[in-house]
Amino acid sequence: MYLYLKSKGTASWIIRYQLFGKRRQYKIGGYGKGHEELLDLEDAIKFRIDCRQKLNDGLDPKLDF
Repeated sequence: MYLYLKSKGTASWIIRYQLFGKRRQYKIGGYGKGHEELLDLEDAIKFRIDCRQKLNDGLDPKLDF
């Protein structure tokens, strides 16, 4: 999981994962001004844990949420 900085004051939380041999990434929410879905670090970590559980079950978190 990392924070992708777009411009001054805006960023997005991104999760990178690999499923069935393919590398994927999933934007889980925004951080900063101008985002509809604001996530702080604590919420982003909780979301990442949920995504990791889905991956362990063989589900694609991007398609399951």
